[in-house]
Amino acid sequence: MEKIKFILLILLTSASIVIVSGCSKDSKNSNPVTPGNSGGNGNPGNVESQASVFVNGEGFDLLQLNTKEGAAYYSPVNNSTYTSIVVRTGSDTLMILLATRGKETGTFKWNDSDAISYLIVASENGYKSYVSVNSGETKITEYGSVNGLIKGTFSGSVFNDNNNPVDIDGSFAIKRIKDQ
Repeated sequence: MEKIKFILLILLTSASIVIVSGCSKDSKNSNPVTPGNSGGNGNPGNVESQASVFVNGEGFDLLQLNTKEGAAYYSPVNNSTYTSIVVRTGSDTLMILLATRGKETGTFKWNDSDAISYLIVASENGYKSYVSVNSGETKITEYGSVNGLIKGTFSGSVFNDNNNPVDIDGSFAIKRIKDQ
């Protein structure tokens, strides 16, 4: 299972790097986000990703962040959906990576079989990574088609190698890209 987690981390990190490198630094939004802008008349071709994230712990003290950066995709090879949310604060870039089994709505507990989550913090001083350890859940409330939205919430704690927790929770409406 550790090998699967490692491979998942590499895949999700690669996807996030692509997302981060393609987005501008002017995506900060100081207003709370109501995820789910369908882009006019529900046309899935015009949707944009939105998320509101709360982070607490390891130097992030009840920090609320809003973003329009992210992407989600389904992997038929792994029968899993991968959702990536990218938020920026100061010199830090936070990448929240959520993986859930299947291609469906529902509540997925963070464990080895249903779902897993990662928080990666990249800064000018390097990066830190955190992983869920049976300590949260992702709820998918809407599963749109390609170019539509995957909507939901997440809440729980992720831990670094020293078992220091960071609490993360939020809501998202992330654009689904083509299956990978």
